[in-house]
Amino acid sequence: MNSPNPEARIGYKLEKAKRKEAWLIEKLRKFEVSKTPGEAYDPEILTEEEKHYLKRTGEKKKNYIPVGRRGVFGGVVLNMHLHWKKHETVKVTFKPCKPGQIHEYAEELARLSKGIVIDLKPDNTIIFYRGKNYVQPKITRSRVFVLDLLQ
Repeated sequence: MNSPNPEARIGYKLEKAKRKEAWLIEKLRKFEVSKTPGEAYDPEILTEEEKHYLKRTGEKKKNYIPVGRRGVFGGVVLNMHLHWKKHETVKVTFKPCKPGQIHEYAEELARLSKGIVIDLKPDNTIIFYRGKNYVQPKITRSRVFVLDLLQ
């Protein structure tokens, strides 16, 4: 818009940005994971020695998954399963994280990935263990994987 009035130009650009934001949020909703409870999952019980061993190996390893401001979605869970192909543990780091929100993320990721939370670090890092009886899901594409998690 080429209006000589600067207020009209700014208003037009603001409306255009709001439309674009609404359009992008609508596109991202396709990839969101719902909060509906799935099947009941009973994690394995680990001894303190096993937890200590897994915590140490998880801290030493370099394999990690960064989670940005979008939070937990199907791609994060898929990456966890891809890491668990070769490793027992994986670190998930959260960059913009509010205090106390890390516990919600840990519960949600444990439910979706069927992994076990080993440790919560103060630098917003969670160490997950895949479990002794781990079976990798057959689906490897992110979009189909998310739809499969919802059912």
